[in-house]
Amino acid sequence: MSNDQRPSGTEYALSRAGLLTEAYKGLLIVNGGGIVALLGFLQAIWATSPELARITLCGIALLALGLTAALAIPFLRYHHSHHAQRREQRGESGSKTIYWYLFYCCQWFSIAAFGGGVLYLVINGLAILD
Repeated sequence: MSNDQRPSGTEYALSRAGLLTEAYKGLLIVNGGGIVALLGFLQAIWATSPELARITLCGIALLALGLTAALAIPFLRYHHSHHAQRREQRGESGSKTIYWYLFYCCQWFSIAAFGGGVLYLVINGLAILD
């Protein structure tokens, strides 16, 4: 493959941006969908199993934290892009801004909140069943 057939830096950047956008949508779906599913479950068990209802509410809270972090991602990505562009125009080095670190942390926090919420529900739900 010759050099002229390889993607340009811009094409790689656009590809990464597209992947981040799809990952963002996935975070919204898994955290938001998990909350909706747990709310339906909570309605079914509210009166019959108060202990399981409490555990379910804690799981909802963890997923809600993950959803909140995911909702911040586009805002932080936008501001990072804006500040990185201004830095580049001024000839400054280093493209990572505080917004980059924040949106990066929000992504991982959202994933961890989903995993932690599911793990919490499974471990505590199994303890009730025993």
